[in-house]
Amino acid sequence: MCVPGRVGRTTFSVYNFAAGGYPVTVVAPDPPAGSGPPGPSATAAFADVLGRVVRQFRPDVVLTYGGDPASRAVAPAARAAGARAVFWLHNFAYTDPAFFWDYDAVVVPSGFARDRYWATLGLACVALPPVLSRDRIPAAGGAVGRYVTFVNPEPAKGVFWFARVAAVLARVRPDIPVLVVEARGRVDWLARCGVDLRDVRTVHRMANTPDPRQFYRASRVVVMPSVCEESFGRVAAEAVLAGIPVVASDRGALPETVGRGGAILPIPAEITTDTRRPPSEPEVGPWVAAVARLWDDPGGVAAGVGAAARVWDPVAVIDRWEEFLRGCGGAVRRDARPGATCQ
Repeated sequence: MCVPGRVGRTTFSVYNFAAGGYPVTVVAPDPPAGSGPPGPSATAAFADVLGRVVRQFRPDVVLTYGGDPASRAVAPAARAAGARAVFWLHNFAYTDPAFFWDYDAVVVPSGFARDRYWATLGLACVALPPVLSRDRIPAAGGAVGRYVTFVNPEPAKGVFWFARVAAVLARVRPDIPVLVVEARGRVDWLARCGVDLRDVRTVHRMANTPDPRQFYRASRVVVMPSVCEESFGRVAAEAVLAGIPVVASDRGALPETVGRGGAILPIPAEITTDTRRPPSEPEVGPWVAAVARLWDDPGGVAAGVGAAARVWDPVAVIDRWEEFLRGCGGAVRRDARPGATCQ
């Protein structure tokens, strides 16, 4: 259902619908705001609709994210309705602790992210992983996959490192096919890595897909050679939930996310998201060996994968979120400062 609206001289449309059984309200300025941050008129329209929705719905807790002007309108609207405002922080882009003063709590997806923000900003965060959707993940214990899978070929996700791994695997283990799944990064990054893969016949491509079950069902091992500091590592968590072992770098939260569900291997600290050279063959030797070991003996790490999967099981994670949100549901704190935790 679409309802027209106006704030001052600004007109907008409000769309109300259900998604997954939950009510959704979308505010669309007239004309559309485009891809940039919302301007004053779009922010005013959003704040007007948000205030009315919050007053009508009367939530105990409002979960929000983002630093643009429209997003900053959420905390005042929540407090005006007597609700707690919780900021959901999934990256390391924030550098000013004062930004968080409007919020009753800050939630990050991992212990690594919690410790990083405490060390850099003195910000006390609550570590709660996202609730992964079982609809995105095939059940563990199905047919053994036929590929070593790498998702999102771009520099931050380690495409230069992966290109060398793929080249060495093709030579020493031509029986192991590799699947590259496009996302933001496209497969043409492989041609820009300085590794000659023109005669390699073991590398296959899958276009970006809204249904990751398509590549998890085909995967026997997942590799995640990220060179960025991962705040969580969704692909790694989804893989172990699907019963697939992961070979990942030691960057950010990946050791925590993979746990016993595979192998964690270092990438030299001098290799960063700005690095535009491939590693040497000796540097990737341990990665090739780990991939081959897990490929040859997937059952050998099955118990570890199962233990890691239990950590990210949606039922267990929902229990943790419910406990946290219940603690947030009391009277609104008026003295919020960075790191308030609703307790």
